Amino acid sequence: MPKSYPIAIIGLALLAQACGQRPATDDALSRAGAVRGDVAKPATPTRVVVGVRSDVSNLSSKLSTDNTSTTTSGNQRFLSNSPLVVYDAQGNTLPRLATELPSQSAGTWGVFPDGTMVTTWKLRPDAVWHDGTPITSRDFQLALQVYQDPDVLVEDRDPERKMDRIDAVDDKTFRLYWKQPYAEANRLISGQLEPLPAHLLTTAYEAGDRQAFANLPFFTSADYVGSGPYRVTSWEKGVQQRFRAFDQYFLGRPKIDEVVLQFLTDSNVVVANVLTGAVDLTTGFVLAQQSVPLLHEKWDASGEGQIFVTATHTRYAQIQQDPAKRGNPALTDVRARRAIAHAIDRESIANVVTSGAAPATEIMVAPNDPLYARAQQVIAKYPFDRSRALALLQEAGWTRRGEALIGANDEPFTLELRTSSSASDNVTQNDLIAADLNAIGVQTSEVGVPTTNRDNEYRATFPGLWTAATPIDVPGSLARFTSDQCPRASDRFSLSNLGCWSNREYDGLAQVVTTSLDERAREDAELQALRVLTQDVGIIAMSYNTENIPVRRGLVGPRARWPAQSGTTWNVHEWEWR
Repeated sequence: MPKSYPIAIIGLALLAQACGQRPATDDALSRAGAVRGDVAKPATPTRVVVGVRSDVSNLSSKLSTDNTSTTTSGNQRFLSNSPLVVYDAQGNTLPRLATELPSQSAGTWGVFPDGTMVTTWKLRPDAVWHDGTPITSRDFQLALQVYQDPDVLVEDRDPERKMDRIDAVDDKTFRLYWKQPYAEANRLISGQLEPLPAHLLTTAYEAGDRQAFANLPFFTSADYVGSGPYRVTSWEKGVQQRFRAFDQYFLGRPKIDEVVLQFLTDSNVVVANVLTGAVDLTTGFVLAQQSVPLLHEKWDASGEGQIFVTATHTRYAQIQQDPAKRGNPALTDVRARRAIAHAIDRESIANVVTSGAAPATEIMVAPNDPLYARAQQVIAKYPFDRSRALALLQEAGWTRRGEALIGANDEPFTLELRTSSSASDNVTQNDLIAADLNAIGVQTSEVGVPTTNRDNEYRATFPGLWTAATPIDVPGSLARFTSDQCPRASDRFSLSNLGCWSNREYDGLAQVVTTSLDERAREDAELQALRVLTQDVGIIAMSYNTENIPVRRGLVGPRARWPAQSGTTWNVHEWEWR
């Protein structure tokens, strides 16, 4: 069944007509930006070249701490790994490795009087690892051990930290016991309790050296043995990965023989590769939103493909409130945070950054979601108003003197703005935010963080504002900003609440959102959590990030995805050239 609050696709632009696939030769694949000649009939075997933003540190679904977005890593890992559950393009929940979803009506989801639970999972009888070994309950038992182990560097311990243990009923059936109620217990999607091959990894894990285990070449090379439709055959770090169709995949052998992922970080290079035919599609946020009009112009004339546009993320700014990290003590004053929100012309910025494709927003909910209209009645709003911003700052002790804001001790109001420089969209947005804040006297400095900077501590210790994007996934997106998600050295700075905003009321509401099995109670808690988040300015929502997927004509299968699904490649086994 779909989630209670469907997040609609904002737009879908289809271009008329197109051309067939170029000959699938290694020479053609190696020419980044080579001029596309006459299109020939697809060769055999078939191949698809996909442009992605960046490489990942490893192919496991949980052991990466490389700071690539979930969209970037998800697109790569759907090739090699299979989760228990996926969402289709409409948000319907479908079993993948599982044969069915646990449910209370079927007796496979039980809730005990003390609030603990048990879900029974049945695995596909024909599911095997890439080496032909059957996937069994033991693989999930090992996975839970690893993902809960504090000595193993795990990117995200949710929802595994809510789990208690796994009891194997037989090789293809296991019972998963939960420490607490969890509303999404029957939707374990990509990155959630994905299995590990126990027959290959148990000995290394039980040897006791957890760092050595996490750094095994198994996870970072063509030695990787996964459960997905493709097996990695070569990996040139930072350049490309090659994947070969897995003949024994339980949903049938993929129709495309080989998938090549090319890592493209420069927006101009991305457009050139798409237009010249060096890549057949891009996924994630490789194609900058400002580049979409140009590609439309070219493809409208040539009829070479179609572009799928989906609102998948909310752009937002986190505000550093940890005393040990912040560069300006004023950020802990809600009046100053509200002033910053009023000073930013989000409507104009959204129009520029998204090329008019998406509006500004106050919350991490899509406009077509039924929750959005209800939230408008309760949330705090901060329309662009410089006079109001200056009035709030005056209340907080800051006075405008000439072109600068000055505090009680004659100190200037300074603010560092950081963002990932991997996409021009981010840099453009940061420039515009800086200009708006400069206009009220804030002295800003801008820092672009390259994709190659994978230092979690550096990212978590920004002193001012960090602008980023979070998936449109209520309730998941709400859980990112609870107090317990504040990054600390003990967690290797890997948690999601980078600004360390803390609000006890919000934490309690988020707990209801993620644990209550009462749908009405969850809905009410979601609304109230959004109210608290906006009133206290825990973050500043900006606009929507659209994922623009150009697909060359003749390639059938890639299309707009459900926002909570971490990758366009979720159905890669169905792709084909026609």
